[in-house]
Amino acid sequence: MLKEIEMLTLKDLAEYIDQVVWISDDRISALASQRSGGIEQIDFHGSQPVSRNAKLLQHPEGVLRFSLRANIEGRSEIVPLQWLNLTLHPAGIQQTHEWSGWRITLETTVKRDTLQVQCHCESSASQQNWDGVSLEVAWNSKSLTTEVHGQRLWAEPQIWRERWLLLHATDQIHLQEWLRRTGDYQGDFLIPEGWRRLIYKRRCVSGAARLEDVREEYLHTTLKLYDADTWILLGGESFALQASENDWQRFRSISHTTDDRTWCSPQFEVAFFTAMPIREQPAAESIFAIQTKRYKALNTAAPQLEIPEFPAIEEFFRRVPQIVESARVQDFGMSRACPGTYYWIWAWDNMVTALAQSHWGDLDNLKRIVDFIRWHRDHDGSIPGRWSRQLEPMDSRGVGAMDFLFSELVLSLYAETNDRMILRGNYTALHDAFTHLQQRSHANGLFPTIGMYPDLPAKMGRDENCYVAIDEGAWYGLCRNLEKIAWLVGDQPTAEKAARQASKIAENFLATFWDEERDFVCDAFDPRDGKRNASYPLFSLLFLESPWGYALLRNKLNSCAQFISAHLLNDRGLALTPAWDVNHHSEPAMSAWYPHWDFVAIKALAHAGDFQAVRRWLHLVNECYRRLGYCPEFVALNVKPEEQWQHHGAAWNLNCAAGWYNALLHGLAGLDFDLGGLTCRTTPDMPAFRLKQLHFRGGRWQVEKSGSGKFITSLEVDGEEIKGALKVPTRFYAPDEHQLRIHYAEKLPPHPMLLELWGAELVNVDWAKNEAVFLIHGFGQTDLCFSSPRQPALRFDGREVDCQWQPETNTARCQLPLTGEHEISLTTK
Repeated sequence: MLKEIEMLTLKDLAEYIDQVVWISDDRISALASQRSGGIEQIDFHGSQPVSRNAKLLQHPEGVLRFSLRANIEGRSEIVPLQWLNLTLHPAGIQQTHEWSGWRITLETTVKRDTLQVQCHCESSASQQNWDGVSLEVAWNSKSLTTEVHGQRLWAEPQIWRERWLLLHATDQIHLQEWLRRTGDYQGDFLIPEGWRRLIYKRRCVSGAARLEDVREEYLHTTLKLYDADTWILLGGESFALQASENDWQRFRSISHTTDDRTWCSPQFEVAFFTAMPIREQPAAESIFAIQTKRYKALNTAAPQLEIPEFPAIEEFFRRVPQIVESARVQDFGMSRACPGTYYWIWAWDNMVTALAQSHWGDLDNLKRIVDFIRWHRDHDGSIPGRWSRQLEPMDSRGVGAMDFLFSELVLSLYAETNDRMILRGNYTALHDAFTHLQQRSHANGLFPTIGMYPDLPAKMGRDENCYVAIDEGAWYGLCRNLEKIAWLVGDQPTAEKAARQASKIAENFLATFWDEERDFVCDAFDPRDGKRNASYPLFSLLFLESPWGYALLRNKLNSCAQFISAHLLNDRGLALTPAWDVNHHSEPAMSAWYPHWDFVAIKALAHAGDFQAVRRWLHLVNECYRRLGYCPEFVALNVKPEEQWQHHGAAWNLNCAAGWYNALLHGLAGLDFDLGGLTCRTTPDMPAFRLKQLHFRGGRWQVEKSGSGKFITSLEVDGEEIKGALKVPTRFYAPDEHQLRIHYAEKLPPHPMLLELWGAELVNVDWAKNEAVFLIHGFGQTDLCFSSPRQPALRFDGREVDCQWQPETNTARCQLPLTGEHEISLTTK
């Protein structure tokens, strides 16, 4: 059966720098390690505090080890079952050993709250005596973890129903002790927002409160901020407990199923509970078989990127949808921030990951994420940074950049489903966010904030009175999105108000944040003294995740690309800040490669035409994935050459994987997506590729390049040539299989071309030698960009209008109010 399934195969885990691999499902994850020869760590997300408290069983010598005990010609033989000849998917690992004419297979799988192990043997002999064969599982009693937030107390292990070992942990955080912690993540860390309002005298974001802010009655309280139990069962109904030896408790199988040539062990389990366990009869079908079938289906439906020059990137792209699914908490539809280690559910991670998952057609879970975020807000209506296990809001920064991402998510889901209820169901939440920020905004359109990112904004030299680039750019994006949504639901006054607010922000954004000396966006500006904080992080360009960002940066986008290439992209990665930046060491990520932000960097580089830099980035991504086997949370860059790739964050951080995924679609394939449809962008000097099964507007698309050169001359969609426009007309957005070929040539086309159309649909294009006529259906303010061999005359419904002509690039830009159908014509003079 397994030979029919496309799964990742490895000789052993030594192929990777870490020599480990995570398997994950729902609330459980486990770390298989070459070093220990078994399972080195098991995490469970129950009711305990978030973060490191998810790590329950861990030890460098291993938590679990496996072996096969056999009786061969009267001799007792023990065969260690370590990680060799591996076949794996995100929820399970199969290892295979050849021994004494036997083929031994061990399957280790996780599902929801359980890790399951089962062994199979197949003999080359026509008749095999299986007497004395058993699976032996050893558990390390030193693996009970206590390095947690607060304290963890373990009860003495108990034998439960003869066959099982029962473990019990209690996690507690005593408020009085917790409030007196010091350091970056001090005493107000992990306190849900409702409790913060109860405990503190003033409203302060996480990381900003001090002991003097605590109300008197809570300074000496016996209150427990957290008090949670976790029970763990190890064993199986057909396993016998053996005597403990050198801190290892052994379990041996006492029954099996056989025929003349095969042997199968019973199932050994490690199961986690948040209440005293009541063990049900295990399912007849192994969870390895269940999960394998599940991931086969996911793999079959997922987009495939064929790029022979970069095989590791091919594998990465194929695996991302499966990895995201392996981290999904099925009760909520939200995903944990990564399938490995201890992170729980975060709003930003889920939203940016969801914006990628529309490309593999997972719209049901995308809708669940939208619904969850709408329902689980802070008391003031803001989207929290994350949630506790009990879904209490935590780490709220107030209304701001999160609402921009939420508006992106709502628009994306609507565009993919054409379900008007998506807009209506979320409209008031978005309207409230807009109204709140507009009321807080100053006359220049900008609002004061400490900023939504990074974790410790005060260390960036900010406070609540600053203008912060990442947030003001996101505020602009929210206004542009709300204008579209308001038009679609029929709220014309709000649409006009949002458009005016966006214009005001655009007028003042560069004047506030652009540093002419550094030629890049500065992180923050203090309106009280008129000074910038002289820091230049890549994340300030968050707004570039939306096509609206091009209009906000205007003619500074090329300068941004030059800054990124010169100061951030190096031979080890793409740094978050320049090495000379005052905040380069303010927290670990600031001096590291944080892959989520690669998306905005690649958009800037691609838009500026610096594809040599994009190609350098492709080599780095390919090498990083090849060496680690996953997309990491971050990679430390300031290390010795021999230590490259060894210092990094969590495996398969989903917002980082989404950053790479989207950057590949944009920088390599040249695809941009917006409410109006699919736009192709030139990507000269990029390696040959073919993209299959890309999900878009109900259809599945195959995309490939044809020819070579620096310019796109035409598109071919389902066999029909489209000249004069790089946006796919709406008639092709049907739930069918589609073929998109992008034709390249060395010379600019001799006729006008529509290069960009943001916020509107292209209905049709009529092309002649010196004129192109576009029928466009708009949703409000629309950004357009044309190319032409000579300066063109631009007409809007027959009336000539002005545009910004750029002779050095032979392009023209303009913004027009397009609501409903309109005709745009370009005539070369």
